Amino acid sequence: MRCLLLTVAFGLIASIAVAETSVTSGSQLAYEICGRGEHTIVLLHDGIADAAVWDEVWPALCKDNRVIRYDRRGYGHSPKATEPHSPTADLAALLARLGIQRCVLIGASAGGGMTFDFALEHPNIVERLVLVAPSITGFPRTAAFETRTAALGQAILKGDIEAGIAAVVTDPHFIAPGRDDAKRHLTAILRASPQDLAPHPFQTRPMDSMSRVARMQVPTLILIGTADDDQNIGQAAALQKGLPNGKRVSIQKSGHLIYLDQPRAFVKAVRAFLR
Repeated sequence: MRCLLLTVAFGLIASIAVAETSVTSGSQLAYEICGRGEHTIVLLHDGIADAAVWDEVWPALCKDNRVIRYDRRGYGHSPKATEPHSPTADLAALLARLGIQRCVLIGASAGGGMTFDFALEHPNIVERLVLVAPSITGFPRTAAFETRTAALGQAILKGDIEAGIAAVVTDPHFIAPGRDDAKRHLTAILRASPQDLAPHPFQTRPMDSMSRVARMQVPTLILIGTADDDQNIGQAAALQKGLPNGKRVSIQKSGHLIYLDQPRAFVKAVRAFLR
């Protein structure tokens, strides 16, 4: 069950389906909580789909942890941003509202970059950090990567959502070839929330977080699929080299979206890291 956090003037309203409260000025976020256990885990989704991408690993993680997932602004059930905002400030406000003082952060792709920034800003809150094929600002992009992402965005910019979804789902680096069940799941997620693929403006983020890698003292696990783009594989290697407390695990036969592509391997790696 999703809970929709809305900015309202009269504080907290509770009902069976919806909790309404202020998070940050002007923000509206949809979130979901499950489970209980030793760890509180907060999931930040990637840049192409909303929090539903965690569906395949959600039940397993919820068995022995308290887990929170939420849609960033403009994704899923969260309305789009209308003014400049900091994604890390949104996360900090959500954690404060839920009374979470210590947690494990798991962030994927662009969400991985945001969790990395948050851990640098709030190291006292982050117990451990899991970066899933993270996109950290300041890491140089290859010409091949720029060409690939530009091609993926052409249909979306033209307003052809179905063509955009097809381009993402058939791209061999997002989900590895042969994983038809994962591709069908991703297709369903994107069709349910086509705005996920639209541009998401007004985000304010540090321009070069890679230059601060050596400052990260939080124990960090980097997960990367062997079928991911060379750009992302290279960044994972650079992070492992630069992080004082970093460990990298390669997930065989997986693309960028490991939690959809190889969910069992994903959960196994996360559980081992938390132990």
